[in-house]
Amino acid sequence: MIDTVLESIAESLRRYTAFRAWFAEVLITFSVLTLARLGAKVWDGIMLDDLTPWAAWWTAYDSIGSFADDSLAFAIAATAIVEGGSMFLAKKRIAITREDALAEGRKEGREEGIEMGREEGIEVGREEGRAESAATIAELRERLRRAENGSGEHNGHS
Repeated sequence: MIDTVLESIAESLRRYTAFRAWFAEVLITFSVLTLARLGAKVWDGIMLDDLTPWAAWWTAYDSIGSFADDSLAFAIAATAIVEGGSMFLAKKRIAITREDALAEGRKEGREEGIEMGREEGIEVGREEGRAESAATIAELRERLRRAENGSGEHNGHS
């Protein structure tokens, strides 16, 4: 049961986020930091403690577990900050672009207002024509109804 829940969570992370890229970024940062701390510890062992390179290596290797823990925590935090910041900036950029597009659309709308006015005028003219012909259409419908009922003015038989 837990496997299916974890599997669905992992699948949704893969599908809806840049999880693979974030995971790769965490791994790269983790590796670089761990190796850098290991190298610094070896260098300190050689230079400060006057150890032979092999002795300095083994001393540094003994504390690689704590280096890895610290490096992993820092890598996750750094990735969250970098990716969160870039997503925030991307959303801001999208909002600015959208506002610019709306402003441009309003400007074009004002420029095309003359043509829009003509189209509105045509529509008003159509409505007036419909209103004028509505009375005639109603009269013709009434005549048709009377003719179908047989009570028309002309029966056809005099």
